[in-house]
Amino acid sequence: MVKSRPLPSVIEFSKLLTAIEKLKKYDVVISLGEKMEMLGITLDLYTYSILINCFCRSSQLPLGFSYGW
Repeated sequence: MVKSRPLPSVIEFSKLLTAIEKLKKYDVVISLGEKMEMLGITLDLYTYSILINCFCRSSQLPLGFSYGW
């Protein structure tokens, strides 16, 4: 998805992140979230909540509290 042009919307990325999160691949979700930010994709509140949840579930609680702020 990150290589397609034009880039998919944040809604489409959020759907992908949710699917990956359900597979308990939290590190992949975090990595993709960081890649989205580097590509200039504006994250919404829903996407931030997915990422924060993944930080918390992967025992990176301090990063979860500080992410995106």
